[in-house]
Amino acid sequence: MELITASLMSKKEVEKALNTNIKIGLTEQEAKKRLEVYGKNIIEEGRKRKIIDILIAQFRNFILWLLIIAVLISLYINKYEEAIAISVAIILSVIFGAYLEYKADKSIEELSKFLEEKTLVLRDGEIKLVESSMIVPGDIIFLSAGQKVPADCYIVEANDLEVNEATLTGESTSVKKEPGKMKKPAPIYELKNILFANSHIIKGNAKAIVVETGKKTEIGKIAEKLKIIKSEEIGLYKDLEELSKNLSLQGFLIIIIILLIGFYRGIDFPLLLVFALTLAVAVVPEGLTTILTIILGINVKRMAENNALVRRLVSIENLGRIEVVAVDKTGTLTKGQMSLVSIYYNGRFYDVLKKEEINDVKEVVKKAYDATDVKITKNEIIGDEIDKAIAELAISLNIKKDKAIDIVPFSSERKYMAVTLKNKEKIIKGAVEVVMKKSGYIFIDNQVKVLDEFRGPEIKEEVKKKKEEKV
Repeated sequence: MELITASLMSKKEVEKALNTNIKIGLTEQEAKKRLEVYGKNIIEEGRKRKIIDILIAQFRNFILWLLIIAVLISLYINKYEEAIAISVAIILSVIFGAYLEYKADKSIEELSKFLEEKTLVLRDGEIKLVESSMIVPGDIIFLSAGQKVPADCYIVEANDLEVNEATLTGESTSVKKEPGKMKKPAPIYELKNILFANSHIIKGNAKAIVVETGKKTEIGKIAEKLKIIKSEEIGLYKDLEELSKNLSLQGFLIIIIILLIGFYRGIDFPLLLVFALTLAVAVVPEGLTTILTIILGINVKRMAENNALVRRLVSIENLGRIEVVAVDKTGTLTKGQMSLVSIYYNGRFYDVLKKEEINDVKEVVKKAYDATDVKITKNEIIGDEIDKAIAELAISLNIKKDKAIDIVPFSSERKYMAVTLKNKEKIIKGAVEVVMKKSGYIFIDNQVKVLDEFRGPEIKEEVKKKKEEKV
């Protein structure tokens, strides 16, 4: 279905057009049928390189062809020792280079499997965690802040939803999205009720119907067009080709000069030819490719020791050509995992890893758990990392979560999240300074006291010190 067409339809019309059900989703059986029809939700990068392709790629080196010519000349003039020596240099260079590139390709394949993304999908009336590649048109999916959109989707429900579509439009500013059909046709980048594959949820959450997958998505169409563009030759290949041409030209000129001088002096032509061909072989630097391959191999190993994977040997040389590195600092690099280790309550910190202390703060853990927006599947907890850390602790203590009837999702601007429970109780969770600003009282020394201007800075300082200890 065309996205512009879908954008002009109501959710009921899209639901009917894709033969799905917003409340229970597709059945597993129907999803399997559609997977056979539409294929996996992946954008193919082209044919995978086989070992023969990698071996052939090693011969893109012009100097290697000069060496092969030198071997043929050496055999012609009966210089068998030189022919063998040069052949060994060629074989070592090709095999060593191919081995390293084949090993890198295999590592990238394994890494791709490890990085397989998953999405919450509604099937058979149950929320399941499914590999994004197995999503099909008609699937009902759930997305929240921090997630990558796995396919082109029609928004059914949204809560304060903002999306970064830089991969599609080039604009780094987030775009606000909302459900409801468009009043008139609009360009792709103006469709407010459509989520595009490979865009990122910056804020809020959404429920959506998958409309297109794989190469039929907008980003997939772009990828298909990019396949016809030839990649630019790597700098080292250009340099080697230029060197090879210069050596060939110089060698050829020397041979011509020697032949002319020989003719002038009346030297026997067969003897003259052998001498000229011997010089031609000597001009070719047979050790260059071997030395170059070894040097690049050593650097590949060094990169690997620093957890950097290099797919092609010659790419190493490109690092030496870098003059400017432009980066966008998005925060501290971590493992992307969080654990709840301490809770500030009643005027002191409690170590939740200690059984004797965790019992005193179960009530606080319960409130914090109620103020999360996590989804629990059979195998995993899905949600924000902080929420997941709170949920993991609560579940380990057999604490059950009360359902919220209203949620104000966390955003970097607000710096807090708020929920309203069925009993009308409201809970806020967020940055210390924001929560304290919105609070009039504090439970301390086993009493509820007014949070005055003196106690506030003191608590902030204690929390700050605790953070620095953990760092």
